[in-house]
Amino acid sequence: MSNTKLPLAVIIGMPAAGKTRVGREVAHLMNLPFYDTDDMIECDIDMSIPQYFEEYGQDAFREIEARIVREAILGDTSAEDSTKGIVSLGGGAPMREETQKVLREYMRSGGRVVYLQANAKEAIERASWNNNRPMFSGEDAQKRWMELFEQRDPVFKAVSNIHMQTKGSTPYMAAEKLRNMIMQRIVHVTGEGIEPYDVRI
Repeated sequence: MSNTKLPLAVIIGMPAAGKTRVGREVAHLMNLPFYDTDDMIECDIDMSIPQYFEEYGQDAFREIEARIVREAILGDTSAEDSTKGIVSLGGGAPMREETQKVLREYMRSGGRVVYLQANAKEAIERASWNNNRPMFSGEDAQKRWMELFEQRDPVFKAVSNIHMQTKGSTPYMAAEKLRNMIMQRIVHVTGEGIEPYDVRI
C-alpha cells in the first residue's frame, strides 16, 4: 500500500442516515474531494442501482459494489493527490465480508471509518422522500428499518473506529462535529498478548 493515497475518512451507516449529505458537507468544510460509491457504481454500470437490482439481482450488484469500494479505499490515485478525500459507502456495503476486510486494512493503516448512527424516525422520514427506497415506505417502515438495523449495527460497530450520533442535527451541524472528530489523530495499538485497539489523540 506504499503507493496508495488513502481517504481521510470513510463513512458508513444505515440507509438514509445522511452519509452522502454529511459527507459532502464535511468534504466542503475541509476543502477535500467527496466520493459516493453508489454514484461510482452507477457510472460503472451505466444505469441506476434500482434498475440493476431488478435486471441482474442483488448478488451481481454486491460483486460490483465490493470491487468499487476496494478501489475507492485502497486503490492507487494520481501522484499529485495527497488524499482521496471523503468516501461514503452504500448502506449494505459493509455487510460483505470482502468489504469488512478492506475496512479493517484501511483502519490498520491509520484510516478513519465513521459510523453515522441515525435516529430511526429521522432516517425513515428522509427515506420516505426518496422514491428509490420503496422498502422504507408504508405503515410498517419503522419495523423493517429496525429489523435491518439489528442485523447491521453489530457489524458496523465492528468495522468502524469513529461512532457519531446524528439525532437532531442538521447536515451542517453533523458535518462540523464530524470534522472535529476526523481531525483527531487515531493510533492503532497492537502487541503480543493484547487485543488490538485504537486511541484518539
